[in-house]
Amino acid sequence: ERHLPRVLIRSHDERRATASESLLRRTVLDVPIPARRAWIDLEPGVLVASPGQVWPAERGDPRRLPAFAPGLQASAPTWLPPAPDIQGHPVVTVVLAIPGADGTATGVAAVEIDAGWMTEQLLVPEVWRSQADVRGRLLDAEGRVVLSTTDEPTGVVVDDPALTAAIAERRSGQTLSGGRRILHHRLASNGWWSIVDAPLDTPLGE
Repeated sequence: ERHLPRVLIRSHDERRATASESLLRRTVLDVPIPARRAWIDLEPGVLVASPGQVWPAERGDPRRLPAFAPGLQASAPTWLPPAPDIQGHPVVTVVLAIPGADGTATGVAAVEIDAGWMTEQLLVPEVWRSQADVRGRLLDAEGRVVLSTTDEPTGVVVDDPALTAAIAERRSGQTLSGGRRILHHRLASNGWWSIVDAPLDTPLGE
């Protein structure tokens, strides 16, 4: 339990990991960090929740969250698509099953990452954020939309033969399609894809 707040603070700044409690609280409340909360919940209902963006951590019951059931099956850290947290805020959750003495999962450990923060800070490189016609997307391993800077709905499979082929071949790089430059990179941590596409004449930066 004492370790979890440090994990959340490290998601903002490694140097804050040894800070005082008051400084940790100011860091969480005054400086945006990607993690909203971390929680551990066992099937009998024992819960440890540590705050990230949410302070203090609301206990609630993570067993009712969409992340709990797949978390029981997660033998390795598994990233889940956006879903509401206890407060109804969209989060991307990383889950891992907690094994019991016989190897059967007895609970779930999870970190919830603010989906809005990911969309604003990660999907488009900073040098292109001022360009109106640049789109950033995060796709899962099957090419379904997880997050997008446009109004693309979550779960839709991308409809671009060139990009679909690159995903099928697990090929990171650059693809030209329909007068646009598509940069696609496979993330080693979870098999998802970071996709940025822009018109061919879009300058790098202002």
